[in-house]
Amino acid sequence: MRLFSIRFIFLIIPLIMILIIILYVNSHQNIKIGFISDFANDGSEMSIYSRNAAIIGIEDLNKKGGVHNRKFELIVRNITDNNNELAGIIEELVKNNVKIIIGPSVSRQASATLKAIKDREIIVISPTISSIESSNIDDNFFKLNTSARDEGTELALKAIENGNKSFALIWSYYNNLYTGAVIDGARETLIQKGYSILIDLEFTNNEDSIEIANLIKLYSVDGVIFAGKGDHIGQITQQISRLGINCNLYANQWSKSTDLLEHAGRSAEGMIIADVFSYKNPDYLEFSRKFYSSYKTDPVPSAVLTYDTLNVIFKIYENIEGRVTASKIKKFLLEDFSFEGLSGNFRFNKYGDAQRDELMFSTVVAGEYISYE
Repeated sequence: MRLFSIRFIFLIIPLIMILIIILYVNSHQNIKIGFISDFANDGSEMSIYSRNAAIIGIEDLNKKGGVHNRKFELIVRNITDNNNELAGIIEELVKNNVKIIIGPSVSRQASATLKAIKDREIIVISPTISSIESSNIDDNFFKLNTSARDEGTELALKAIENGNKSFALIWSYYNNLYTGAVIDGARETLIQKGYSILIDLEFTNNEDSIEIANLIKLYSVDGVIFAGKGDHIGQITQQISRLGINCNLYANQWSKSTDLLEHAGRSAEGMIIADVFSYKNPDYLEFSRKFYSSYKTDPVPSAVLTYDTLNVIFKIYENIEGRVTASKIKKFLLEDFSFEGLSGNFRFNKYGDAQRDELMFSTVVAGEYISYE
């Protein structure tokens, strides 16, 4: 019996040691964070800004020691509008022990992402998507951005506040789940308030810019609300200036980019743009300094929202005890979470959509973006 006990001890000790080693290794493995976005098609500029902000966010978190002796690791994957390809990427990330994915960047890819993560043990947090089609759904898809419709509403209210009486609503067909929702919010607000919408136009390509500017001149509107990419809006704005049209210009958050400034030139001066941060925020200024130092350009809203997403993820891993699962993450974000970041204060509603205290604005002065007061 004694011999049996000795043999048992010698057998069980190695097993215990192996278990201890496994537990130690697992507790010190990097926390893998997925990042999915389209780097090849229209909207790639936003994807690049977001990825670069994610890299800075990961570096900042790891410089602080990570969380619970674990460092963060970013796994970046390019996605397209091919739904099968996207599903394969999601499956790969799940198998790679990724619990949280950042992305995608554009609203047209929200539906395919929702399908790809259905019944999977994973959480997706999009910094930028704001279309209504992905809102008010009980799922594992969270959004940091203001809803597109609310963005349009606030742009219209700002235009009314500035004394504009007659309007042109101009939006891009590209990514129209988002751009159309922005204009829906603006249109509904203007109609409810009794203001005239003389032009209500969706455009499909860059060649439309001269025709659109001529239409604005013909109807003599005093306020134009845009929803589209920066380069498209910049080209139309340039044509408006060349025709000598005197009107106030308002644009959606997505348009705010170096492309807008490069294509519009001086014609962008005074444009009012929906935004997510204040240039007077000291934390933003520090982030902006790091971003410019690394990439020689200033951050845009997608970068700011992505950096905030990384800090949300840090809080998740800092606060959840034991094994981190999708159900625990969802419970934490829906029940116990409130956050103050570069993009202001927010919390998630029961559907995972961010609820913010206010929408901010920026404007263009001397070829640069500044906060609009």
